[in-house]
Amino acid sequence: QQPASRLQAFFFGMEDMALALNCEPGTPLAISAFFELAICASRLGLQLLGYPCSIADFQELEKFRLGVTIGRDAGAVGGFCIHPDQVDVLNDVFDLTEDQKATARETIDTFEKALKQGKAVTSVNGKMIDWPIYKRAKKVLKK
Repeated sequence: QQPASRLQAFFFGMEDMALALNCEPGTPLAISAFFELAICASRLGLQLLGYPCSIADFQELEKFRLGVTIGRDAGAVGGFCIHPDQVDVLNDVFDLTEDQKATARETIDTFEKALKQGKAVTSVNGKMIDWPIYKRAKKVLKK
């Protein structure tokens, strides 16, 4: 079932979730809640904002970067912070590299050429490209 059209995203706050679950941030239970929310957001076609780490340790930027990266890899499209030093981490992790953009463009172009030839599967640089990979590449460029 699709959510109301006004709902665009889920926002995950580790500190809030840990409080609600009566556990510490970063524990397996709290991290599991993040991944469950990521699945729900995906199934509902909503954006996910946040990551499975605490924002309270604002001076531990490498720890923050790791948590933000895990969040991005789970489908989060952005996040939030409480300290100016965290902004660069968020921008760095959530921005696409030129290589990622080029790979997505090459994937799309190659697949669309294959479709014109009546093929539903092709490859680029030794990697198979089919509909899910093509659609994922298109989502990458939408960022």
